[in-house]
Amino acid sequence: MSARRPVAAFQNRKNDPIKSHPFTRPTVAAAVELLASKLSQAKFDQVLVRLELDHKIPLGPGKSVTPKSALLAGAVMRRPA
Repeated sequence: MSARRPVAAFQNRKNDPIKSHPFTRPTVAAAVELLASKLSQAKFDQVLVRLELDHKIPLGPGKSVTPKSALLAGAVMRRPA
């Protein structure tokens, strides 16, 4: 099993290995839809925390995964490439 890099390693976007090969908007939208359909409320919230979007998208049972996934898609699409 390979060692996982801490999230902090990618705080500086220059170190981000996918920056030079960004995903297309349809791919990002499909990935968010897949996450929403397969993950529980708690697992989806963990994704938001790992992406450091928990300050923009409310965690917990206040919103279902479907509206959270719409907010996640919007937040990811607005991030600079």
